Amino acid sequence: MDDIVRAAVDGSYRSISGMYCRLDGVCWFMHTYGSIVGQVGVNDPLQSGNVTDSLTIGGDKNQDFLYRHGIGLTLTGPEDEATCMQGSGSDCDDVPRSDMLSYQAVVWYFPKGVDSDALRRYLCLDGQCSVGFVQPDTSRPFLLVPYTHGAVGSANEPSDWNVYYLQDEIINDKLG
Repeated sequence: MDDIVRAAVDGSYRSISGMYCRLDGVCWFMHTYGSIVGQVGVNDPLQSGNVTDSLTIGGDKNQDFLYRHGIGLTLTGPEDEATCMQGSGSDCDDVPRSDMLSYQAVVWYFPKGVDSDALRRYLCLDGQCSVGFVQPDTSRPFLLVPYTHGAVGSANEPSDWNVYYLQDEIINDKLG
């Protein structure tokens, strides 16, 4: 994970770039420079409301819950994506949810081989996933686009149906 962070600081997301799709066929494409693009017209945008975004790996890894626990990385969109009645970015830090118009994009990245027990322990409510939870296939990297506001229920659980799996690691060679 440290190699991914170091490369991202230099602007390269090559090691995590590629097409990521859910089992229902909804996909996101992560470019080598950190931009993510979804399918236009699919009702599954990022929290910013966009179907495309420029993501970065934050500088302070101590603030990244996934990284701290050794299970993944948090990628975020530009701070000014968060908009509220009072403005954007840091203007929205302490406003009530009812004043929020859009949120900063957040995407969670999980590497190949991530510990599935740790996923359940840290990402399911009190370590207990919902009824019908199916573990994700950890033999390949995957993304999860979490909901960061409102009632999320089981939407943020890393279940087989919620995650976007990397489709073809060979695509990285074609992206340059």
